[in-house]
Amino acid sequence: MTTDLLGGFALSQEKLIELIKEHGFVVCDRCSHVHRGTRRNLFADQVTAVAELADWNDQNGFLAYRDSTDAPQLQKGDFQLARHWGLIESDGRGRWRTTTLGHDFVHGRIQVGRYIVTYARKCIEGPHGPEIDFEGALQLRFIAEQIDGIAPG
Repeated sequence: MTTDLLGGFALSQEKLIELIKEHGFVVCDRCSHVHRGTRRNLFADQVTAVAELADWNDQNGFLAYRDSTDAPQLQKGDFQLARHWGLIESDGRGRWRTTTLGHDFVHGRIQVGRYIVTYARKCIEGPHGPEIDFEGALQLRFIAEQIDGIAPG
């Protein structure tokens, strides 16, 4: 969708995100840059990292990313994306722990929506889509095509 950027004036990030959520993407009339939301799938490496983080947290509290050699799955993928599902949280100083929701997910007590949409490293929509439990998420391997723009192709 090509959108008049308010008569040539720059859009606020809030308005840009609103348009991306509504249409999937926005094309700048001035420079033709495509601003696109990215649909991300919850996948096995992330949920395995959440489970390992939960085990660590139960024994030691917050885990500093630099100390993650004790939880090697944290070195894989974008485990921090699990925060957009509410499964983990940061203390703001580079240390992570599993949330109550994350513990419930790992122990099979709840399901979460399978997808989120991100733009500029922020979750702008979701989680949504079919719900998935921990065991189901373990079956989902990372495939580059699962991280794709939400714009019609």
